[in-house]
Amino acid sequence: MRGLMIKSQFTLMVPIDDEPDKYVLFNTRTQALIAVNSDVKNVLEKQIFDEDDFNGCCDVMRALLDNGLIVKDKQEDKSKIEAFFEQVETQSDIMPFEITLLTTLSCNFKCSYCFEEGVKKSIFLDTDKCDMVLKWIDNQVSKHLYKKLHITFYGGEPLLNKDAIDYVASRMNSYAIKNKIRFTFGMITNGYLLNANDVDRWIKLGLHGIRVTVDGDKESHDARRPLVNGGDTFGVIIKNIESIIDKKINISVTGNYDSTNVANIISLLDFFEKKNLLGKFERVGFTPLLPRFGKIDKAGDMELREYFDDHNKFSNDINMLIRRELLARNVKVPSGLGYMACSLLSRHNGVVIDPEGQIYKCPVMVGYPQFAVGNIDDYEYNQVFDDFIAIRAWKKCDQNCPYLPTCNGGCRFLSYVQNGNFDELWCERECIDAVATDLILADYKQARDF
Repeated sequence: MRGLMIKSQFTLMVPIDDEPDKYVLFNTRTQALIAVNSDVKNVLEKQIFDEDDFNGCCDVMRALLDNGLIVKDKQEDKSKIEAFFEQVETQSDIMPFEITLLTTLSCNFKCSYCFEEGVKKSIFLDTDKCDMVLKWIDNQVSKHLYKKLHITFYGGEPLLNKDAIDYVASRMNSYAIKNKIRFTFGMITNGYLLNANDVDRWIKLGLHGIRVTVDGDKESHDARRPLVNGGDTFGVIIKNIESIIDKKINISVTGNYDSTNVANIISLLDFFEKKNLLGKFERVGFTPLLPRFGKIDKAGDMELREYFDDHNKFSNDINMLIRRELLARNVKVPSGLGYMACSLLSRHNGVVIDPEGQIYKCPVMVGYPQFAVGNIDDYEYNQVFDDFIAIRAWKKCDQNCPYLPTCNGGCRFLSYVQNGNFDELWCERECIDAVATDLILADYKQARDF
């Protein structure tokens, strides 16, 4: 006898609609996804069970145990979720040290919803600041013994300052070889200045992936993301994507939606299919538009709050519709109940550095000095950093909630939008409950059929 066992509180069980007598189990902590028959399902529905209840199916029981789908008791679940969040907060040797580096706060687009609108300015990361960034990175690597390091170049529009990308990437590539660590880099760009020659040069320095933002079909995109002085951008971006799509790097397309451009996003997917591009992308995904902070000295006076209302009313339905459209076109999508990898949770992973050397823990906070957690002049973080880490919103949640590993107490920015502070919960349990079954089934069918 192995003793008594229970189903983990983080294990969700859903009937498989096209496989009679079959159920899919999904654990939000371990991300394990396993199909079982009704005999196993009946065992798991018992309040307590033991080895004999599995009728000699030791392999099944072992798989459930090894994947955290069943546990010894509630205390084991409690201990493992605490260890999970401890690892998220403190690990520095498993995940890469991820730095988002802004090459400029300037942009060649004038997007209708830009969350940096209040902080945009013509400032560029120069050589002196690049050297200071590199020294800061070296200090962090020496202190925390990182084995992997990834830089995402961002802006404004990062390609307005290609010199900074060349300078940092070439020196980091040499540094990584000398110090025997793995270095990669990527960029998030509007795509207007992309070209094959630059990409070929950067691949030799460690370029891993490029993410291009496209907000629906030509009509929608051009209306929402025009050039700063006016003018369409869609055609140039698509031409540039086609020029690099067969390079040996990951090309992703992401975009933004609200309640007004869903049909345009579906049209974009049709367009990519006709161009034979859709299957070549590493990832295609769309996220809801959100509000932005107010003026620098009045950050709490949120702007574009209508997007917050849209998020509450429509986001679930639109998200599910887009997921179904992607899956119908054989495009792989990330798990709908995956971890929320919020950099505010981690001491050692995920920082954003602006062109002036200010350090933040989230891109939406860039340009607001009251939210800066340090500066590259100083190798130690400040009190704001400690305050963010100390929030530990998950501890304020219902500890019996099955979605704790998924939401971690919710997005800190959305907490600020709703509550005027970063400390309180942004609970989405009701919203997740409404779509959890569909998300788990979609994940299972994707794993089964792809």
